[in-house]
Amino acid sequence: MADGDRQLAAAAAGLSTAERVAGAAVLGLVIAVLVAAIWRAASEPRPVRDVDRIGRAVVSLAAGAAVTAAGCLAGFAVLQVRPWPVTGPAAVVAAGVVIGGIVTAVPAGHVPHWWAMTGLPPVLSLVALAAASGWPQLAGLVGLVALLAAARALPAPLHGAIQRRGQRARLGAWPFPLMSPVGPPPACTR
Repeated sequence: MADGDRQLAAAAAGLSTAERVAGAAVLGLVIAVLVAAIWRAASEPRPVRDVDRIGRAVVSLAAGAAVTAAGCLAGFAVLQVRPWPVTGPAAVVAAGVVIGGIVTAVPAGHVPHWWAMTGLPPVLSLVALAAASGWPQLAGLVGLVALLAAARALPAPLHGAIQRRGQRARLGAWPFPLMSPVGPPPACTR
């Protein structure tokens, strides 16, 4: 093992739970910035065919997923969040669920690149906290379960609320008043 690797391993071995959780949050922030930069670069307007745009979107999503997975796995290995074979993949899956929930909450997927990645630092810190022992582990597990449940349950109502707000704004912008029946339609007489 190289001297630098020994120093890194010794520094990580002496980390407390709070330092590991803070390190995971910083790791999440760094990964979020990198992935947002990849997505932004891929979405820059260029005079290309539609096929090129679709290919660029697929490549940027794949690159973002790869950077997120590699960053989570490598970062948790460096921070020595034990057991690594469980916490690394758990962080990747939880990050995917939360980021997917954020993206699906906005109609037509028009989410700002940085906003889609805001769920990553809390997910990684909660996974690191859940890997601790004692009461911090319980707090991390409860927080992680609550965050994942919110990521699965809230996008649909939030999506509907945003859609309704947009529809009201578009209808209110018409130059004439809209009339709609308040009660049931009148009965036809013949």
